Amino acid sequence: VDQIVRHQSASGEVVRCELRPGANITYDKLPREGLEHHIYVLEGVLIFSVNGQTFDLSLGDSLRVKLFGETRFETPAHTGAVYFIFVV
Repeated sequence: VDQIVRHQSASGEVVRCELRPGANITYDKLPREGLEHHIYVLEGVLIFSVNGQTFDLSLGDSLRVKLFGETRFETPAHTGAVYFIFVV
């Protein structure tokens, strides 16, 4: 994960992420309930699970969600993913 923009007084940040094929990252606890993520996929396939729902995202797809509980970022065995997360 490469952090692109971060400012101490800002209320959000932009993070560029790259996952290898077959990646599986789970966050059991959030730093803050109700945190908002805007995800934009630049390449590959990202499987994102949050709030009991799973979303299959690919090139050009975007998703806006408020996070409560566990979140999971996965990629299929055959392809990775490159994407931006805008955290608010």
